[in-house]
Amino acid sequence: MIEQITKRLRRSGNTGLFHDSRKDVLTITEHSNILQEKINELVSAVNRQDKEIKELKEAAKNET
Repeated sequence: MIEQITKRLRRSGNTGLFHDSRKDVLTITEHSNILQEKINELVSAVNRQDKEIKELKEAAKNET
């Protein structure tokens, strides 16, 4: 089972002139990596199901 992503991006508390851009970039990078991993999980699951469907269709053709 593929688990849902529960991590949320939080708005930076720095509203002044000085801002921690590196931390913001790091946060976005971490979230991007999490999303990439989830997408890869989904693609793998879909590919497995697609392969299974093709095998079942082929088996059904061979039975007739």
